Amino acid sequence: LNPLSLNDALPICHLIILLYDSVTNSVFESQVLKPYHALVRSGRFSTMTIISYEKQEFLKAQDSHRVTRLLRADYPDLIIHFLERPLLWGFFSLRAPIKQLQKVLDRQPPHVLVARGPISGYIAQHARGITTQELTIQARGLLYEEYVMTTVQAPWYLKPLHHYRAYQFKKIEQAAYTSAVS
Repeated sequence: LNPLSLNDALPICHLIILLYDSVTNSVFESQVLKPYHALVRSGRFSTMTIISYEKQEFLKAQDSHRVTRLLRADYPDLIIHFLERPLLWGFFSLRAPIKQLQKVLDRQPPHVLVARGPISGYIAQHARGITTQELTIQARGLLYEEYVMTTVQAPWYLKPLHHYRAYQFKKIEQAAYTSAVS
C-alpha cells in the first residue's frame, strides 16, 4: 500500500493503524510510523492512532510504557493503544481481539482504518464500526508461506501441529483478502 493512495475524496479525519505484529517489529518505524505520520503532518489526516496487539509478556513487563514514552518523544501527537494478543490457533482465537478492537473503535471519531497484514485485516473487517469511513488491508508478505518456511526444520513430532497452524494461517489469509476485494 502506498499511504498516499488512500482515498483523497474523504474529508480530513482521524487515521488508525492496526498492527498484529507489534510495534517492536524491525520495520515498524520505517514502514508504518514515518510514512503515515507524514500524512498527518501534510494535513491529510487530523490525528493518528496506533493500535497494536502485543504479547502478554510485553504488557506485563511494562515495556508498553517504555515504548510509549520513546515514541511520544519523537511523535508527541501520536495516540497508542496496546491490546493483548492471544496465541493464534485459528478463527476462534480471533474472537477476543475482535471484541477488544470493537470497544476501542466505538470510542473513536470518524476515521480511516489501515490494517497491516491478513490477521489485522480479518480482525478489522469484523470489528469495524459506524465511524470507520474506509478500511484498507495492507498486504505484507504471505503469512502461510512465511510460517511454512520457518518451521521446515521442526522435529517430526511437531509436524502435525505446524501443518495445522499453517492451514489455519492460509484460511485467515484467504478470508481477509477475499473479503477485502469483494
